[in-house]
Amino acid sequence: MLQLFRTNQLVVHLLVLVYLAILWLPGYLIQPSGGDQTGGFVFAWLKNLFDGESAWSWSLTVALILVWFQGLVINYLMNEYRIGAQATLFPGLLIAWFYSSSPEFYGLSPQLVANTFVVLAIHQIYKVYRQGESALPIFNAGFLIGLASLSSYAYLILAVWGWVAIGILRSRKLRETLQYSIGLVLPWGFLYLLQVMLTPVGSFAQLAGVNWGWPPLLIGPDGYRIIAQGIVLSVIILLVVSQYAQVTLGETMQVQKNIQILYWAMLFGLAALGFIHRISFSHMLLIAVPIGTLLGLWFVRIRPALAEMIHFLLFVAVLVYQYFPLVYL
Repeated sequence: MLQLFRTNQLVVHLLVLVYLAILWLPGYLIQPSGGDQTGGFVFAWLKNLFDGESAWSWSLTVALILVWFQGLVINYLMNEYRIGAQATLFPGLLIAWFYSSSPEFYGLSPQLVANTFVVLAIHQIYKVYRQGESALPIFNAGFLIGLASLSSYAYLILAVWGWVAIGILRSRKLRETLQYSIGLVLPWGFLYLLQVMLTPVGSFAQLAGVNWGWPPLLIGPDGYRIIAQGIVLSVIILLVVSQYAQVTLGETMQVQKNIQILYWAMLFGLAALGFIHRISFSHMLLIAVPIGTLLGLWFVRIRPALAEMIHFLLFVAVLVYQYFPLVYL
């Protein structure tokens, strides 16, 4: 099955959507009880668009399309910037798989919405290396990360990631740091003005969906389920980290820097968990984009037969895990 995605043809992108729909079908039949979904203004606005009995189905469909869009953009970036040994749809496919690997990941969530802005921010950051005058992409990167943090405030830590990423691609200048900072602060400035005009909506922290506290508290599923999910995720993270040398082997300096940016995104995503008071497994979506992308790049590097076998096992494991509850309907 994986062989179908060893191409960059437009029609195959639709197969990724079909792949995602198959894994998300149980979500339409059983609405999972996810963890804490306290989001910021952007997420709340989007979620409030759906109301009534069909609200869950509509929000699930929008979430599915957003995941597919994220994979579409990442695949474009990997192929446009020659990241990877060959042009494939593996990064987007593995992003879709990661979003399907737990019932807590189903549906519209602050992290999923924020990740959409992060993917677009990665696009702007990658432009910095190619352009001599990078004022616009640097400003856009900051602005998009700012929007992401208005969906889930934990993404504010990615403001540091964006600054680090730009420094990886070029020497930082004070002017560019200011441009980035202005773009980052602008969405929060708009939100503050909105709060001033709409004082009945509550405090600024409530409008922004701030849920900070110490120490972080784990909520959601417990027992064997959370242990199993945590072990699997830890193994995947260790695998991705340990394969850095193989993923970057033989690549140009520019490509290596672009891959390093993804690793830094994963690191800062994990660090963001420390700024969330009520942590549920759905917060692991903070690392969905870099983990899925790096897994896809690793799949390109290993032997096709091995990649096919690993993907088959991953696909079947998620299929069984997600469809098993339907037996009790």
